[in-house]
Amino acid sequence: MKALSPCIDVCKFKHAGHCIGCGMTKKQRKKFKRLDGRKAKLAFIEALRLRQIEIGLKTNWERAYRRRCTKKGIACPLDRLPSPPSNDLNDGMSSSGLSRVSIDQRSEQQDRSSA
Repeated sequence: MKALSPCIDVCKFKHAGHCIGCGMTKKQRKKFKRLDGRKAKLAFIEALRLRQIEIGLKTNWERAYRRRCTKKGIACPLDRLPSPPSNDLNDGMSSSGLSRVSIDQRSEQQDRSSA
């Protein structure tokens, strides 16, 4: 069975090159299309969920993606993945044990290294 692209057809790249709908960059969109095999695509989608939390993307992506899969008659790949870490900033910790501060610091380090 086919894994549907994480793109939800919003395609506005306002968050440092990341789409405000799905969180992917243009380069990542192309990469997903070239991935071979369902396992590789599932891994990509799982990593994308974590990136959405890291960049602070607060959207209804998961709901829109599930709706898109249902419309296309495809089983949603999100059902096969473990639930993502919480992005609730009130407790300061995600369910994976990473503090929000450490994620922000890692993000800043990546920004500096790419500059």
